[in-house]
This record gives sequence, C-alpha cells and structure tokens, in this order.
Amino acid sequence: MVQAYLKSSQLKNYKLVIAGNDKKQIVMKNSTNIININRYIKDDEIKDLFSKAKIVVYPYLSAT
Repeated sequence: MVQAYLKSSQLKNYKLVIAGNDKKQIVMKNSTNIININRYIKDDEIKDLFSKAKIVVYPYLSAT
C-alpha cells in the first residue's frame, strides 16, 4: 500500500493516513504526506477518518 502510494504521481497531492494499532510500526522518512496513527482508534474517530477519506483500504482477511 505504501509503496503504491509513493510511486503514484496522481496521489502526490493527497495525504496517506495509516490508522490502527499495529505491532509493526511503519516509519516513513522524507514523506510529510504520510501520517501514521499507531494506536487503537475509537468509533467516533473512525467515522471522522472515513468521512474525510477519498479511498479506504481494509487490510483484513476477515472482520466481525
């Protein structure tokens, strides 16, 4: 996902927000357009993130 974002010239005017608690912290140097929120995201904050998103990617194989 991050590699595709960095390679895309069409996405350079958009921010990439990676949100959620992940043990494998993604650290991107030299990219001010990538925001990593590495913690539990509450329901009201998820709603806000989704409503502002142009694209949403769900990295889950299954969800409840």
